[in-house]
Amino acid sequence: MAFAAGFTMPGGNNGDAPQEGMAILPTNAMFQAFVICNTIAMYIAILFAVCLIWAQLGDLNLVDTALRLALPLLGIALTMISLAFMAGVYVYGLLEVTTMTKKKTDLLGCATLWAFKLIILECLSGSSCVP
Repeated sequence: MAFAAGFTMPGGNNGDAPQEGMAILPTNAMFQAFVICNTIAMYIAILFAVCLIWAQLGDLNLVDTALRLALPLLGIALTMISLAFMAGVYVYGLLEVTTMTKKKTDLLGCATLWAFKLIILECLSGSSCVP
């Protein structure tokens, strides 16, 4: 998802020369937040995938280490992609979305981030996420 979002920038692309193909809102703070969060999500997701591949090597100590490393990476990736989505919706809201719709999406985004936090804290406490 982060890979595709990197190519479909919120606000669209400029169609006029000499800036043809460039993002319309590169100086907007929320657009920059979108790009930063999306980039972090992409690279952390790659690290997460590498950890899971690393866990397939068969050594039980290696599996345990890989899973303990992968879980926080997953939490960071999910949080960053959620923040990127919220920033993208905000940027899009500057252009076309009503204030009420923007408030609803912000509320849903905050609720999702809160749920991620609870799940990650529960898993990091060592209860039942990793056998």
